[in-house]
Amino acid sequence: MNSFLLEKNSDIYLYGDNYIAHRIHYTLSQMGYCIRGILDRNYKESIYKSGIWYGSQLPVEIDRQKVVVIICLQNALGHETVVKDLLELDIHNIVYLPMGFHRPMYEADQLRNAYRLIFEGNMEANYHIPVTSRRDDLRDALIILEDEVGISFFCPVDKLYTSSTKKNDAMSSWEKKQNDRLSPYFEIPILNFKPYFELFSYFLGSSEYPQEYLSIQRESAEQKKVLLEDRKKLFDVYEKNFKYNFNFFTFSPARVVWNKRGYFNIVDGAHRSVYLIAKGLDLLPVRTRWEDYYCYQKSLRVENYDEKGRMESSV
Repeated sequence: MNSFLLEKNSDIYLYGDNYIAHRIHYTLSQMGYCIRGILDRNYKESIYKSGIWYGSQLPVEIDRQKVVVIICLQNALGHETVVKDLLELDIHNIVYLPMGFHRPMYEADQLRNAYRLIFEGNMEANYHIPVTSRRDDLRDALIILEDEVGISFFCPVDKLYTSSTKKNDAMSSWEKKQNDRLSPYFEIPILNFKPYFELFSYFLGSSEYPQEYLSIQRESAEQKKVLLEDRKKLFDVYEKNFKYNFNFFTFSPARVVWNKRGYFNIVDGAHRSVYLIAKGLDLLPVRTRWEDYYCYQKSLRVENYDEKGRMESSV
């Protein structure tokens, strides 16, 4: 494994002008590291200010073999996209949060740990950070995991709908009542699943008591109270893992099935999906069968798939 060291004389650039970048700038500066600039696509012009480069692109005169870029985007799913852009510029010393399974687990763990040490201000002088190399499968960072049964990948939210009607004769009387209460929300875009968004908006402090969510889930006041307490515990688990261990979501993606109308129905995982959307994500980890994934790709008019639905390399 090729690696590099983050040294005091390294030419360090931070990608993303936000709280994360400002904190890393402060902690590394306090430790004697030199921050050369901050990059952000929203910058309309490039300027030097107080010895710092602010621009949408790296300065032309930099030594691309020695520069180190730390990706500071708050949406971790965007890290891989920036990595691909940097590789196109022949920059390989990159510190970021790998989101897929495109490289050995050891390398991914090393990268995540380096990111954590830098953010906390505890970077070790002799910590070896893996060099990011171009790989064929890195061209499609949406793929999480493939096996003989199916595939896990990041799916656009506009391709995700709630489950279809579940009612059948094998249901208990309670299940039939529950099904009737949920019936207005079957087969709608996940973005329109109002009761679930109401729940997580309540926990995030941006809406009032989630009356509609509780009403479709439980009947008595006591049952609603217990359910809300349970959902708060679930929310706390989601919050902790969103901040410190996003693989919690990628290792347990929502299960989806393809609908011939041109979208996926979520059959399990609606809560975690709505939570991630509420946190600002527009690509969600999901898992489906190969035949369903093939139909999805066909709907996108993507060609050059082999018999299992995998894209043939065009590199």
